[in-house]
Amino acid sequence: LETVKYFIKKDEPTLIFFATPEETRQWAQRLASRLESPAASCAIEELKGMEDTLSRKELSELLEKGVAYHNPDLSWEEKNLVETYLKKGEIKMVCASTKYSIGLNLPFKNIIIPSNKINNNDGNYLRNYRTGLGFTDIQNMGRRAGNENFGRIIFLAYSMLFETIYQNTYSDSIQDSTANRRLIKEGESLLTYLLRLVVKHRLKSDEIKEYVKEGRNHLSGYWQFSFKQENLEKKIDKYLNVLKGNKLIREIKGGILVPTANGILITALIIKVETYLFSKNWMGYSKKGGVSELEILLLLAFSADGRALPIPFSQFYRDDEQKESYSRGCKGNYRNKLLHLVFEQGDEDKKLYRDKIILKKTKEDSIPLEYYLAFKKTCLLHDWIKGDKDNKSIEQKYGLYGGNVQLLGEGFSWLADSLMEIVENEGWRKYREEDLNKIKILSKRLIDGVEEEGLGLSRIHIPGLSRYYIGRLVGTGYGSGKFLKEASEEKLNKILPKRLVNRIQKRMNEKKDIQKAKKQELITEAENCEPGFTSASRNLQPLPANYPPKTKNCKPTFVTILEIDQHRPDRIIFEGKKIEVTATEFSLLYLLAQHRGKILTHNDLLDTIWKENECATYIQITYHLYKIRRDILKIIGNNKKNKERVKDILKVISRRGIMLNLEKDKLKIN
Repeated sequence: LETVKYFIKKDEPTLIFFATPEETRQWAQRLASRLESPAASCAIEELKGMEDTLSRKELSELLEKGVAYHNPDLSWEEKNLVETYLKKGEIKMVCASTKYSIGLNLPFKNIIIPSNKINNNDGNYLRNYRTGLGFTDIQNMGRRAGNENFGRIIFLAYSMLFETIYQNTYSDSIQDSTANRRLIKEGESLLTYLLRLVVKHRLKSDEIKEYVKEGRNHLSGYWQFSFKQENLEKKIDKYLNVLKGNKLIREIKGGILVPTANGILITALIIKVETYLFSKNWMGYSKKGGVSELEILLLLAFSADGRALPIPFSQFYRDDEQKESYSRGCKGNYRNKLLHLVFEQGDEDKKLYRDKIILKKTKEDSIPLEYYLAFKKTCLLHDWIKGDKDNKSIEQKYGLYGGNVQLLGEGFSWLADSLMEIVENEGWRKYREEDLNKIKILSKRLIDGVEEEGLGLSRIHIPGLSRYYIGRLVGTGYGSGKFLKEASEEKLNKILPKRLVNRIQKRMNEKKDIQKAKKQELITEAENCEPGFTSASRNLQPLPANYPPKTKNCKPTFVTILEIDQHRPDRIIFEGKKIEVTATEFSLLYLLAQHRGKILTHNDLLDTIWKENECATYIQITYHLYKIRRDILKIIGNNKKNKERVKDILKVISRRGIMLNLEKDKLKIN
């Protein structure tokens, strides 16, 4: 408290890191109640115009003292408000969770670390566990004091003993090269680890056993994986046989193990082998044309990766009696709700439902934790995509803050994308296109929690255009970008807050400018191709109906081959045509574009784009590069000439890396 008071008097923005989101809220409230500092008046006024959420009231009270918290519980709009008014100087102190030690880049002068512990669990269990902060963690936290003039990091030592510990552990380690040694991580899925090992290295069975037993690092530059040594060789033999039996790896001459196409696909999708096998099993008995959204959600929730996606237990029921009654009251309710939905849809004969819900004979009080969580995630996301409940109602119903619901939706969207790739690889595009499209649409809906009618607005990717505002626009007839473009500012102001209207109009104006530029390019082409057709003559007469003219010897020439817009990470423009891309594909293209004409090694790409994923390998790069090329060719024409051209532009340099092979005037980055 005294440290914070000192910095507030000196008008120095201060960030305090805590291990959990709950602690950030508790300490922000505790400090604000004992501080005398001016209110963040403009921030409070803007917050009033935002969607009502559980965290909005908490933030409003804190901002009266110029204090805020920043953690995954907040919505994008709420996080953006904290960041904006910190930069403007209204907010003087922010309590943040250690999860934001990497992504938070704001003008703090002081970073305070009151504990040397970091939280290693985001949910799924009632009790979180913690470990000591590593030197790398401290480096990441310290870099949040990103100020060109001055910045400091402060440890709060409660005794001389702690002062000595901090000094020896952190300060004296700055010059110590061993401080960044690899951390040991206990592996949970030996089956998946073995597949990734085979994908990355050409090894024999005996070599694999040796490497796993010794705990050598073959998949990550950060983590060193370790597995329980008991019966380890037998487990390795068993799992290698499972991989062979499911045709994910095969043995070639000399006993060397190599991956199959499906094995590479699993590694590229970054999913567990168990998730793939579970999905393949479901594909075998699912009914053609009868796949429902609820069925897909339950499938994803019970997959190995779906079970691993965290969902925090109730965080805002602070009263013990409320917590107890809440736990007693809801444990069986999620199963009962799913049963009701299944019978309502007439799908009680589906094998997935019968195996996981209907025929599972357990008392409500003894439902296994993993089943309880899978049921809760399924119910939560079913409500999330339906759009008939506002965010605050969902928060109250499930005991979660909106930011956590959004994160879970994004996680399940990734899983749905992975499922889509798996089923498409099994021929569903040809034989079960209706079911494939249902998975594809669900994947997009999960990101923002919108119904299908709102996807057109969701895909525009306007910051702050959340499910709440999308629902309001759809309800008043503005369900697509076309109607949004035609809407007047006066009409939009009646539906949306002013800040959002400004963002929409800015985006629409950008689109108009792009269309105008494209039209001008076509006119220039026509002038170059058709004698007598000039700008002057065009002003004297209307454009012909068959404009632009088609001539035998004049093909369209594109001044700009590739156009990338930072504000539109959902697509690129290639030769004047829009190509939809994923966030990862956009990041890959953007990084290559920034280093146009230069070779980026696989390590360069992995360290930049996949730095948070310790299991990423070069397979991720080649897989996403293949998808980008494939999607471009789908739009411009998949013929031999185009294949060679696209391959030359997105050029793989053998044994060296990848290069964007474009001249400067052919590339445009907005």
